[in-house]
Amino acid sequence: MQSVGVGFSCKQRCLCPSCHAKRQAAFGGFVTEEILESVPHRHVVISLPRRLRPFFRRCKRLTRLARLAYETLKGLLQTAAGTRTAIPGAVACVQSAGSLLDWHPHVHLLISWGLFRRDGSFVPIGTTPEPETVARLFRYRVLRMLLEEGAIEEGVVRNLLAWPHTGFGTRVSREIPADAKTPGVVARYMIQPPITPERMLGEASSAQIIYRSDIVHPRHQANFRSAELATKPLFDDLPVPDPVLV
Repeated sequence: MQSVGVGFSCKQRCLCPSCHAKRQAAFGGFVTEEILESVPHRHVVISLPRRLRPFFRRCKRLTRLARLAYETLKGLLQTAAGTRTAIPGAVACVQSAGSLLDWHPHVHLLISWGLFRRDGSFVPIGTTPEPETVARLFRYRVLRMLLEEGAIEEGVVRNLLAWPHTGFGTRVSREIPADAKTPGVVARYMIQPPITPERMLGEASSAQIIYRSDIVHPRHQANFRSAELATKPLFDDLPVPDPVLV
């Protein structure tokens, strides 16, 4: 009898927990050892309202979303420091699936909470912007981009600006200490796979999968989602591999 090893990979689509766990470990080590300086950082997450999510099905536009998030935070930090010549360092990851595997593009940023001058010196920032302020500035950049590309009309922009709440979700973490462990843990979390096997329930005989979430989904009004394997796979909404920007 001859033994043959057959290679298997999820092709970076986050379907295999084993493959993606290796990528998370490698990415966390790369970020902490090769990219981040020993300065304070924060983890910022920014998401889109449901009305705008379909416009970011294209991978190229999805990547621009990360750039817009970085430019928003850079402007806030530069204003706080009173300079336009120094810039923050950041790693941005775009995730595109929600807690129930629906299309939900959002940006994770691990950003230095301060600015680097051209001579390499660092200017720390002691203030934290209000999440609503971040959301409004980010909304302005996103709407301007979509309007310039002809993806939306001015009437849509006026309607979105009239909302009492922006619809953009924003979360700014507490300051992450400049140690050797914590930033790597955050970096691994930023590229976590959308599929968690522990949340999947199903039997081959029933040809159905139930995927559970920790929260109630506002559109589905449930904390689970089911799909017939023969007609509509649960993974229909999963996109191409998520881009990472440094």
